[in-house]
Amino acid sequence: PSGMTKINVDATLSNNSCTAMVVAIARDEAGIILGASAIMMEGVSDPKTAEALVYREGLALASDLMLQKVRIATDCANIVKNMHGPRMSPYGHIIREIKSGMASFALVEVVYESRNSNGDAQIS
Repeated sequence: PSGMTKINVDATLSNNSCTAMVVAIARDEAGIILGASAIMMEGVSDPKTAEALVYREGLALASDLMLQKVRIATDCANIVKNMHGPRMSPYGHIIREIKSGMASFALVEVVYESRNSNGDAQIS
């Protein structure tokens, strides 16, 4: 949408260790890359927890870039459902932290996009 920055996020887990990689890429409405972040996290073994952590990283990137209106897009539908609803999960504390952090922005949209649409942040 006009006036918003889109942040594509994705996460993946290592097959042989408890290591997650989270990636966030910010683009303006013209598609120009404004910034990116990639972090490896030790001790993460649950894919849904990794996907929740990537939302936190998306907000951190938005904050670092001093953005006020952002749309964070992921291909993980469960996380989007948990962000929009009251349901708690094993990673509910991360969702609460994200929701709290959203208050410092003028507008934050959390959306699901298919894997094909969320290609910027895809990790193989």
